[in-house]
Amino acid sequence: MGPFGSDTAGVGELGSVFEDDDGELPRGPDLRVSVEIPRAALGATLRAPVPARIAVDGELLERVVLHGEDPNTIELHLPEQLPERAMLRLRGQGAASEDGRAGDLLVVVELVDRPPRDTEVISFPTQQLSRRADDSVAGSAGGETDITWWVLMGLVLLGGGALLLLAL
Repeated sequence: MGPFGSDTAGVGELGSVFEDDDGELPRGPDLRVSVEIPRAALGATLRAPVPARIAVDGELLERVVLHGEDPNTIELHLPEQLPERAMLRLRGQGAASEDGRAGDLLVVVELVDRPPRDTEVISFPTQQLSRRADDSVAGSAGGETDITWWVLMGLVLLGGGALLLLAL
């Protein structure tokens, strides 16, 4: 006899907060794909090419494409800090099930140091656009340059020049 009554078999029926509400419907298989992501796309939304059919156990399965989306691309919302080989889960974009819901599309991230290709569309949120524009003006050779010293020197020179004029 268990502490919660005569039988603990009912405890398993409580479910889990990690399960979906429609967990009783059969799910289609999850699909896995690797996508090269240029580092320039971190912190942005990337529309990357992904095949509409993905091989699983020697069989080509068609992935679910969201309504109105391009069947040859997926949209990834990328955080600024994304570790190499991270896996992103796109719920419901895996292979379809006949009488249930679709599996998930698992996207393995491969960060690359190259400019975006013509087939990769990067869009930044508006506030990030202005910050990145400032970075590109202040930066050099892909790195960040601290311009504080130069600004301070300019102020000292301007202030010193004004003091010199006042002294005359």
